[in-house]
Amino acid sequence: MDTFSRDELRTLLNENAALSVSMFLPTHRSAAESRQDQIALKNLLREAREQLVARGLREAAASRFLAPAHELEVNSAFWRAPSDGLAIFLTENAMRQYRVPLTLPSLVFTGQRFYIKPLLPLLESDNVFYILAFSQNELRLLRATRYQVSEMDVGDCPRSLDEALRGEELTKQLQYRTFNSGGQPVTIYHGQGARVDAKKDLIRRYLHRVDLALRPLLGNERAPLVLAADESLFPIYREVNTYPHLAAEGIAGNPEGINPEDLHKSALEIVEPEFQPEREEAVARFERLAGTALTSSDLPHIVRAAYQGRVAVLFVPNEQEQWGIFDPDSDTVTVHQERQPDDDGLIDLAAFYTLKFNGTTYAGESPLAAIFRC
Repeated sequence: MDTFSRDELRTLLNENAALSVSMFLPTHRSAAESRQDQIALKNLLREAREQLVARGLREAAASRFLAPAHELEVNSAFWRAPSDGLAIFLTENAMRQYRVPLTLPSLVFTGQRFYIKPLLPLLESDNVFYILAFSQNELRLLRATRYQVSEMDVGDCPRSLDEALRGEELTKQLQYRTFNSGGQPVTIYHGQGARVDAKKDLIRRYLHRVDLALRPLLGNERAPLVLAADESLFPIYREVNTYPHLAAEGIAGNPEGINPEDLHKSALEIVEPEFQPEREEAVARFERLAGTALTSSDLPHIVRAAYQGRVAVLFVPNEQEQWGIFDPDSDTVTVHQERQPDDDGLIDLAAFYTLKFNGTTYAGESPLAAIFRC
């Protein structure tokens, strides 16, 4: 399992296990450096075993707990397709792993919940968009976020002009007459540019069928859809399009042979301005409410509020963590200057419960801050 989505996050948030392990490590895209990454994982597994033993597991039980990750460590096929980071989540009965296009910290966390803070940039504000890359010979639909892109199964959507209009010939779309000239048959098409018009009509019909097939795939989405196609096809698709969030700008040029990552990079430049206002609006809202009971930058206050489901928006600093202990029974937060064996990541804890109660997180360089629900 690789693609990390909000659905995957929801699974992690809802995991109910007495003990869990979260591991993160930066990896290299070069296969030549995969051995280095395997060694890094081996070292993290050693640290994870020490943490499990410190929590009361016997050595043999800790080894069984981590066995699936050890299998991953020595799986040479797995390391042939690396990304920028690897996240592994383990319980006694299951393991989930995600190769992500994001440089992750080297970190091991054991506790009664999963540690999710390093992956938050992948999920910021549900910034999903789609790329429809098509030509007369090929069609792909890509689902993307700021950091990830993957090709979708388009089901019954026609993947080419021939597939959409199989059995139809261009000449069947034209009105013409034939006469002899010097013993040779000559065909005259009625109307200036009739062949060009007929070809456009075929393409229009093809793209109309594409639009129909995409409706159930996109459903009630509000995410932008970016076209990647020869520029001459843009106006034809816009004529037949019924998806209300088609981006005004597209990626011009035949997309055949262009890999998803390059299409993603070009499309992100187009949709980025549409996503920024959400964060900017949240920042402006915090500034308007600053100094009232509806905002706070105090970590213990934020942790308690998040656990109670009262945090609507949380600004999470990427490079910062504060270790300590939260006791929900007494509603007390103890902050430690140095990480202790039984410590929780308090900023991560605040993010965990903010998301569990359907709040929004923004990961970045800004300091920890929260907007509370009214």
